[in-house]
Amino acid sequence: MDTANDKFLRDKENRIKLLFSSGAVPFVSTFDFLHKLYTHKNSSGKTPILPVFEAIYIKKIQLPAWKLAIYCNVSRSTLFNYRNTIVNDFNTYINENLITEIAYTKEEDK
Repeated sequence: MDTANDKFLRDKENRIKLLFSSGAVPFVSTFDFLHKLYTHKNSSGKTPILPVFEAIYIKKIQLPAWKLAIYCNVSRSTLFNYRNTIVNDFNTYINENLITEIAYTKEEDK
């Protein structure tokens, strides 16, 4: 059974999936950036976060947290940490891109 924290995190992930699927350029570029970042981290042996990212955002697997952890071959606490990392990375990257885009647009208006 999922805890309240799991449900709250799943809600955040579902909102991010909707944004990714919207096709809007900032969200698609964020998705591409994060996928490349996690692929690099995975291939360099730093963190196996890529299977978690792909399971949730590409394959869109809907399993209870404990089954998703088994599927991704990580502990449940590691899964929870990776899921939070992905959400935080998404928020950080999208906010930085939007701030840069706004600054660039304002510079063009001058």
